[in-house]
Amino acid sequence: MITPRLDFFSIFIFVGAIQSVILAFYFILKKEGNRLRHYTLASILLCFALILFDIFSGYTGYIVNYIYLNNISDPFVFFLGPLCYFYTKSQTDNIHKITRKQYPHFIVPLFMCLYFVLYFVQPDGVKYNDFLLSFHPEIKINYVNPAFEPDPLAILTNIVILMITHLAIYIAMSIHLINRVLRSEGSSFFSFTNSTLAPLRALLSGFVFAIIVFALIKLIFYNDLGDHIIATYTSIIVYSITIYLISERYFPEEDDF
Repeated sequence: MITPRLDFFSIFIFVGAIQSVILAFYFILKKEGNRLRHYTLASILLCFALILFDIFSGYTGYIVNYIYLNNISDPFVFFLGPLCYFYTKSQTDNIHKITRKQYPHFIVPLFMCLYFVLYFVQPDGVKYNDFLLSFHPEIKINYVNPAFEPDPLAILTNIVILMITHLAIYIAMSIHLINRVLRSEGSSFFSFTNSTLAPLRALLSGFVFAIIVFALIKLIFYNDLGDHIIATYTSIIVYSITIYLISERYFPEEDDF
């Protein structure tokens, strides 16, 4: 029997998830400025909310009440890279929509969503055992036969490496976009006075550090035992965006976000 637990980390993560949703709707409803910029950032925040909710559920143990949603956020992690790239591009190139030629950027995330269906339709016992292996490895599990092979391409087995690689590629592409603009101004990513790109640089720096934290946590901790640290850092990013908006009185003079 799993007894749900609530502590500082769980509350911090849960509030971060709620705040992500609130911020997402703020940007969706915001009429001033570049709508693509607002929609991509809102989508990033909604992905954050789903990730935080997923980790909160596993960390506290509440997931046993809706075990069918176990690992629900995993495929959506692959949307973060393309969304971050187009968010950056909306600022550096001032684009206002994603063209058909750019749709292939979302092939991998959409494929992952379809592939994870093989896991999501498995019996609840399979997902419950996955939860125990991830958050309670000390508990002996009772093996449950899957309805069919949930991971024929071994993607789930290597999901962490795939997540890190995919996100790192798009973050590198985003940084390249910024550097291209900054080089034309005679500046660089680590030293520039362009106030419009400053919040973007902060966000991308946060993503770079997130990749490092994610990789280190997965190397140090067994399975998902350190995911609450990743979620705490993600919540800090969300809170930082909130603080920035408050400092600008929700209506920045320059449309930085």
